[in-house]
Amino acid sequence: MARKKTNKVIPYEWPFTKERFEEVLSNSFGNCKSIAMQLGCSLEEVRSFITQEKLETKVINERNKLLSMAEFALAEKISKGDTSSILFVLKTLGHDDGWTEKDSSAPLKLFDPDNTVINVPDRETKELMEKILKGQ
Repeated sequence: MARKKTNKVIPYEWPFTKERFEEVLSNSFGNCKSIAMQLGCSLEEVRSFITQEKLETKVINERNKLLSMAEFALAEKISKGDTSSILFVLKTLGHDDGWTEKDSSAPLKLFDPDNTVINVPDRETKELMEKILKGQ
């Protein structure tokens, strides 16, 4: 008599416990590669474990701890007058206020209504060309 095949799913045995994972997570700032190295497993295993155990929020919270530390350190440097830190914040957070880094030697490009590219050498000329194209 032939044996009947069954489709049993054999559960995967993780090479670490949930408790050990959470311990490593709390010291990794949510860096999955670091977690994998500390647990002696692959990055894919760590990501699968996070998904299966629904730990995404915990990982994000750990990442946010690192972000908060970086923001605090940056604020400290700014309060001490560190020029590169000040410029970094102005270029990133001050983007809407015009604090952007542009290559001043590269011409700006405008498009007229016929989609012809017009190379403009500087900001004043750009504003002038925009007025001309709008018929002002």
